[in-house]
Amino acid sequence: MVEGSYTLEVRGWEEYSANLDRVKDVFSQAMDDIANDVVRRIQEEAPSDTGQLMSNEMWVVEKTDDFTRTIRSAKEYALYVQEGTGPAHEPDPHEQYFPPPDALEVWASRHGIDNPYLLARHIYRYGTQPNPYATRAIESSQGAGYTKYMEDALTRAGVTT
Repeated sequence: MVEGSYTLEVRGWEEYSANLDRVKDVFSQAMDDIANDVVRRIQEEAPSDTGQLMSNEMWVVEKTDDFTRTIRSAKEYALYVQEGTGPAHEPDPHEQYFPPPDALEVWASRHGIDNPYLLARHIYRYGTQPNPYATRAIESSQGAGYTKYMEDALTRAGVTT
């Protein structure tokens, strides 16, 4: 059994501590850059019929803290496109959903459907198939080399060379 006490001392701490705030700010900016890249990927994967899911106004990046970002849609229907609705959603059918017919007017008209109420009723009865565009975007970002964003940020801040 080893007895006694040991003292550990970090030498040169002053030099490193001066960089901590700068490193935190730089990493926070890199997190913004990464989140924006993921949003861009989501927009590229999104269905383009109306173009709404591809617009910048559709996506919100929220800063939880310096090292966490949450990406969410500004419109509820983005989740319905991603996960599908009602009985069509497999393997676990979702609750039935009756979309507001007025929200379907432009799409219905462009696809030769005169009565958007009938389309809404069809969606309610049969559901919609999922189109996991956000999942595809996130999966494609896994190999995007985001470590490079962090390394570049540290170099720009003069913390590393």
